[in-house]
Amino acid sequence: MLSSIPQGCVIGPILFVVFIDDLPDMIRSKVHIFADDTKVYRKSSSENDWAELQADLQRLVEWSEMWQLQFNADKCKVFHLGRN
Repeated sequence: MLSSIPQGCVIGPILFVVFIDDLPDMIRSKVHIFADDTKVYRKSSSENDWAELQADLQRLVEWSEMWQLQFNADKCKVFHLGRN
């Protein structure tokens, strides 16, 4: 059974924030959440850092499956700063 909040209701944004409140606790990388946007990032200077970021992404997938709140893959982006 699926449940939802009617779109446009006053309490909807508050319930959404409460619903995703535990998401940052699931990962070791830094995370910023604003409304329904989530940014996960970390400084990566070794393969261990890359593996940890990948593990965090996997934990986010598991979290989204557990709460039946799927990320929109079409809106997911990677932004890399650096020489390599």
